[in-house]
Amino acid sequence: MNSEFQPIIIQSHETNRLNNAETNSDFYSQEPYLTAKKEATDLIHQLSFIPQSVNELATLCLTRINPEDHGVSQNNFAAMMHPLLTDIATLSTKAKQLDPIEKVYVHTPTSKHTYEYVTKEVHQFLTHSRFLGIVPFNTLNKLKDQPILSIGASVGASTLDQLVSAGAENSTLIDDGFLEPSNQPRMPIGNIIHNGQSKIKTVLEQQYARNPFGNYKAIAGRIVPTAEDKQTPQDIAFDEVINGNEVIIEAIDSVAIKIKLRQYLRTYHPNTPLFMPTDVGINPYVSVEQGAANPLFNQPIFEDPNAINFLLDHQEAGLSAVYHMVESHFPHEHVAEFVAIRLGLINFWSQIPSSARESGAMTTLLLLKYLQDGKIESKNYTNLNLPETLMPYSSIDQQNISTIARSLFSLS
Repeated sequence: MNSEFQPIIIQSHETNRLNNAETNSDFYSQEPYLTAKKEATDLIHQLSFIPQSVNELATLCLTRINPEDHGVSQNNFAAMMHPLLTDIATLSTKAKQLDPIEKVYVHTPTSKHTYEYVTKEVHQFLTHSRFLGIVPFNTLNKLKDQPILSIGASVGASTLDQLVSAGAENSTLIDDGFLEPSNQPRMPIGNIIHNGQSKIKTVLEQQYARNPFGNYKAIAGRIVPTAEDKQTPQDIAFDEVINGNEVIIEAIDSVAIKIKLRQYLRTYHPNTPLFMPTDVGINPYVSVEQGAANPLFNQPIFEDPNAINFLLDHQEAGLSAVYHMVESHFPHEHVAEFVAIRLGLINFWSQIPSSARESGAMTTLLLLKYLQDGKIESKNYTNLNLPETLMPYSSIDQQNISTIARSLFSLS
């Protein structure tokens, strides 16, 4: 179910393929290319005056400011500016390689749209430009190549949407659900007209709309522990999609599958990081687990084999498992709702769009941090303990930046 969604990229010299695409199109547009070309041309012009090496950029800065006048030595100034100057030099170098702005044609088989656009290199150049100084380009390059497995849509879809927007090009989504009026508001492009469609269809279309050059896959089935657990041909076993190279976004509803997935990872892929965005209440959090010694999900249960077996044998105990999973960060309004569920008044718990988006954003930030450092601390992350920056500034660098900024922007 993937090739039908993947856009066909046609080079400008491929006349026969282009004619065929135009024949099978209900809509044709030049606007995407013209808009991107203008933005790229303007940015390339701005960067034409900027040196392409870090040393030359540092020298240029020192001709315009004497950091010692602001209480910072030249060496400390060079150190504090180095991460930003590195990426400015990269952007300047890339700009000089992209002129003139070449064109490709993108044909989307599902919508039967064909549009003109810039090349993959220019698309990445423009995308990276607005991450300058916020996320190191080296980290974005790692994201581009990193395999990402999302088990479950909804909050997983919000996370994938933001990762793709940041440049991720290799993801797989597993979900067998359909859009309904109650869950479509939590989808990145939830639309009433999409109700009744599979979630993966909506997600794939959105991913390729953001980046037609990506390699995005989806499986309309359930993930199960082993091949013997399959109930339909669409179901897929752990070992068919997990090889240890990916990062996993876990948005699984079944408590039994949550437990068995962690057991599988602890046994076969103990270093595979697992991110669980949790869109509870109005203060969501993300549980991060990396390493066999750090199973945060239901940790007391993991330490008690009898408790695990009880949960696996008694599905009605799943609500208790979910409660213990999130108890330490559970908002009071959700505790009250769980009490109502336990008393048989309702049979669902609420999830609101803002928390889905926010937990997806938090997961994206944490995944970038993991790619940057090669590791991440296993714990529950809230807005109070997220990384403060992704730029590799030391505490001294940050102090020097503040010192110079206060002096430069003084109103006196």
